[in-house]
Amino acid sequence: MLYPSHKIDITTSVIVQNSAIIKYILTDNSFQFSGQCISVAKTDNPTIPALLSSNYTCGVNTLDNSMTVTFSNAINSVFSLRIKVFIVNPPRVINSGSIKAFLSYGQQGIIAETGQSSPTLSTVNIAFALNKLNLAWNINPANSSSFPFPMQIIRADSASPGYYPYNSFVLNFAVQSSTPSNMNLRMNIDLITPTGAIFLPGSISETLPSYDTNTKVSCVLASSADSTRKIQCTGLGQLVASTTYKIGFKM
Repeated sequence: MLYPSHKIDITTSVIVQNSAIIKYILTDNSFQFSGQCISVAKTDNPTIPALLSSNYTCGVNTLDNSMTVTFSNAINSVFSLRIKVFIVNPPRVINSGSIKAFLSYGQQGIIAETGQSSPTLSTVNIAFALNKLNLAWNINPANSSSFPFPMQIIRADSASPGYYPYNSFVLNFAVQSSTPSNMNLRMNIDLITPTGAIFLPGSISETLPSYDTNTKVSCVLASSADSTRKIQCTGLGQLVASTTYKIGFKM
């Protein structure tokens, strides 16, 4: 499963006066506001100019999952506002979510106007065309009949309790449909392992595409507990349909 963050533009038309405040909340808190927010220009028609930094402040509150834009007294007009902010997707499929806006004036916090977008936020399942775990040098155990010995996982036994052999694994996968080219993706790989299994640190290798051509994909063991062992890869770029990607590790 892949969990991208959306960089979303929120456009609002308002009458602003006397230190107005606009607060945005998400109707489904499975989505999360993240990072910084800023006024940006819209260059195609109808155009929207970016606000001067001296005329507003914008901040994200992760405690109540909201974004607030506070205007100075210098503004006293009807205008459209365009705000850029990141929204982190949940780790599950959700059909839709909306954004609510509340406009208040002065310090009393009395709400003067409210509005809600049409369903804007949603996640989709990324289906796999291939999902196969092989052994050693990417050998399919089912095709090892031509070898002088069967391919299998080697384990420690009671005769050598201090000996921990590491097996090499290669996960091969491909997606049915290409992911969007402008999304920075994260991949979590849950490893269902028996109690006492040991992951070899530093053994992860991959052939994943980078979102940023100047930064390599990072794959680490995000959790080492038996019940929650997980490899997490960040900084992924577009996954192209029918292209086979590989992640190798030793355990």
